[in-house]
Amino acid sequence: MSLGLAVDDLEAGHYGIEDRERLASYLDNLALALRGPGGQDPGPVVDGSRVYR
Repeated sequence: MSLGLAVDDLEAGHYGIEDRERLASYLDNLALALRGPGGQDPGPVVDGSRVYR
C-alpha cells in the first residue's frame, strides 16, 4: 500500500530530488529483501513516513 501511495505522490510532483533518492534507496532495500539471503543485510525497508511538499 505504501508503494502505491508513493507512486501517486511521485506522479503528483510531491517529491524533490532528495526525496526521490531516499525512495529509490528504500526500493533497492526492498528488492534485496525480496531476493532472499545474499550475504548483505538490507536494513530497514520502509520507515513509515510520507513527505508532503
